[in-house]
Amino acid sequence: MSTRIPEAHRLTLYGEASGTVRLHNRLLASLSLANQEILLLNANEIILPLRSVQYCEYATPKYAYFPVSAVLSVVVVTASGQSAEVGLIGREGVVGAHHLIGPMKLPTRCFTQIEGTCLRIPYSDLQKAYQIVPAIRWRILEFIQGDLLAISQTAGCNQMHDVEPRLARWLLMVATRHGSNELRLTQETIAEMIGVRRTTITLVAGKLRQRGLIDYSRGHVQIRNRSELEKAACDCYWITNQIFNDLYIHEP
Repeated sequence: MSTRIPEAHRLTLYGEASGTVRLHNRLLASLSLANQEILLLNANEIILPLRSVQYCEYATPKYAYFPVSAVLSVVVVTASGQSAEVGLIGREGVVGAHHLIGPMKLPTRCFTQIEGTCLRIPYSDLQKAYQIVPAIRWRILEFIQGDLLAISQTAGCNQMHDVEPRLARWLLMVATRHGSNELRLTQETIAEMIGVRRTTITLVAGKLRQRGLIDYSRGHVQIRNRSELEKAACDCYWITNQIFNDLYIHEP
């Protein structure tokens, strides 16, 4: 589903409206109104369906996406068809940014992990704005730097920490980007993203459920006690969360 955004309503999607801050894309909201208009001249508001693919391995994206409530996973896929998550993008950034910084093709795929709203623009528009507008280029590079730091932290987490704190961390990261504690996720999907067996996720999620931290049914996870789930998460959650909290606080 695609809808062209009327100019008068754009700020309700990515900034402030009538003095009330609404759910928005933080990268866009960090830009001046003039630079927002440059990026969103040909923007459409769309709902990204679950598991829809935004770009494939070694391919230049056709569109760039600024998530508002959608959450997208970046994965590597092996020759046997197995995949593992290497990145997570939500309303803090833009899908397509990493393709801008050099000539190499990315061996990753991006797809919708949590269905939701985003603003879609032609990738060529993002590329042009990145090349000619210094403030836009600064913000995109800032997002890429933060994302790479988070990826590094997660890589270390997957090697050093047990499944329970990793699961708690991942659920919190997804919920923060989605803006809701209600998540449409299957245990199979979670296992694939964390890189463990589904039976392991069933066991660990069952323990979190018994303690009243989460609840789940087929295809649905609810965070019931966020403060206790944060205690169950490893330090990597707090480190990664701080990385994203610190985005866009400095003037370009």
